[in-house]
Amino acid sequence: MKSGKIPQAVLKRSVLKQLSFSDSKTIQQKPGIGIDASCLILPHDRQQMLTASSMRQGKDVLLAAAAVHAAVNNIYASLGNPIGITAVVTFPESFEEPEIRSWIATIQSVCNELEIVLAAGHTAVSSFVLEPITAITAFGYPILLDNLKRSKNKWEGSTILMTGSAGKEGTARLAKMYWEELKKRLPNSFLNRAVKMFEQLSLHREIECLCSLPERKETENLFCHDCSEGGVFGALWELGEVLDCGMNVDLTKISLQQETIEICEYLDLNPYQLLSGGSLLIATNQWEQVKNALEAEGIFVSVLGTLNKTKDRVLFRGEEKRYLEPYRIDELFQAEKIKE
Repeated sequence: MKSGKIPQAVLKRSVLKQLSFSDSKTIQQKPGIGIDASCLILPHDRQQMLTASSMRQGKDVLLAAAAVHAAVNNIYASLGNPIGITAVVTFPESFEEPEIRSWIATIQSVCNELEIVLAAGHTAVSSFVLEPITAITAFGYPILLDNLKRSKNKWEGSTILMTGSAGKEGTARLAKMYWEELKKRLPNSFLNRAVKMFEQLSLHREIECLCSLPERKETENLFCHDCSEGGVFGALWELGEVLDCGMNVDLTKISLQQETIEICEYLDLNPYQLLSGGSLLIATNQWEQVKNALEAEGIFVSVLGTLNKTKDRVLFRGEEKRYLEPYRIDELFQAEKIKE
């Protein structure tokens, strides 16, 4: 099986189908395709708690930060407020103590930035890994308590918005991975801007804005989904799955930064299927109010298209159209095959 997330068919058949919640009274939002965080009901007081996980693998210490953002963004995308994380990090035998110290300090630094606590964890060294594996579990609570119930409403006719640009996290990683190859064509200042996309991964501002919308009707039919592995195409497919809708999406409306375009062109990668941490999909029937509120906070928003009652998930560019397919492999993993 190829690197990356398990393909959707295998995920349904061999992972989700093995889970049983029939007798559970402690879970409100079950794990599933397009569900960013599960919602637990605490038995002693019936309060709700959100939990989500992420994993990043690689030698660059910035991946420790990316792993934290990925897990916490899943809480944000569930319109929740994160309060802490646990971290499990497995280091290769080649790592020395200063590198381990730097890794943990980076995780703590992101927690400080997000004002959450690094509550617990586990660190180990293993001869079975060649690069550090950072696994993060985030937890928090829903800000809008009935948001998870609203996710079961009918969504036909809702508008799909996207914040930020596609492929940010992947672009930053590619710039570092292939710096020597890329600098033959692109200036250092350009590549430095690409690497700085690691600083644009948090969805905190977007969710803070959405959860403070003044009109109740603006959040009654509001569903968010974090873009991550599989890129915007993967996130759009998952959005259709969780809302049980088809969609029409204008490919030209998906925002790409020039750094992403140039790096993907050089490496012959599809930017729409590239790791897109830091971007958010929003389905809403009050898109103008939501878009205006986000833009008032300096957040870039694109109107991608609409949801419909068909099963077709269509991308179009002018008169040309193509159909979305389930996630297969993130372009970041395809990049490992690149040679000078």
